[in-house]
Amino acid sequence: MYQNIEIYLKIIDWDKRLRREMPVLKEIINSIHHKNNKKPLRILDIGCGPGIHLLELAKKYPDYNFYGIDRDLNMIEYAISESKAEARHLKYISGDVLSDSFLINNKFDFIFSLGNSLSLIWGESSIENLLGRISESLNKDGMLFFQILNSDNPRKGYKKSNIIQISDDQEVFTMKRFEPDFSQNILKVEFISFIKKKGDENYEHQVKSSVWKLISMKDLEKILKKIGFSDIRFWENYLKAPLKLKTSDSLICKAKKIKKV
Repeated sequence: MYQNIEIYLKIIDWDKRLRREMPVLKEIINSIHHKNNKKPLRILDIGCGPGIHLLELAKKYPDYNFYGIDRDLNMIEYAISESKAEARHLKYISGDVLSDSFLINNKFDFIFSLGNSLSLIWGESSIENLLGRISESLNKDGMLFFQILNSDNPRKGYKKSNIIQISDDQEVFTMKRFEPDFSQNILKVEFISFIKKKGDENYEHQVKSSVWKLISMKDLEKILKKIGFSDIRFWENYLKAPLKLKTSDSLICKAKKIKKV
């Protein structure tokens, strides 16, 4: 998403994000632990980025085994460097869940994916193929939890970040542009980084484009049921507010694996 990991790390308010997202992750983990006869769990973060969520979880649950996978090698290298104290039970893999054998060859009790990571991945594959691969990697009664944008109310236009300092002589801000194309059922997304060096009048910019597939909540629910999930819940935020199809910005889903298909 971001071409410079330093920008990614500084442009996000991580303390605020962790306060918002971690409670529900811990709640799910605790519920699985209780139902799993308190055995150590295996937990995977798909699109883990710099590993900030996993590191927090590994500190909280030192007896569990945590894994993170991301196709961005720079993100993985950073995550590894920051997690040396937890390296015994926290592993990172640079890879692609669509082509690598990692998901096929391992089983997990809990798989989660935040920050629209699944939308980035299934833009290159069928949604059912990706979710099916995830389903195969979950143990029976395992949990899937993810966040994506709400396709029933797709974003339009621009979203700008605050200006931040990334060094003594550089400042940066980012902008995301969203353009839904309903004729092709896709969302065109541009991530733009604007960087200005001290003394310069104008910003230089870098653009990275991607295409995300739009999928309605009803179609997503159908796929999840087809590949063996039940107890499917949809929320608009991490406080579990019910998803409002026509107004909610994000879609958050929790589902339980019930059988092999």
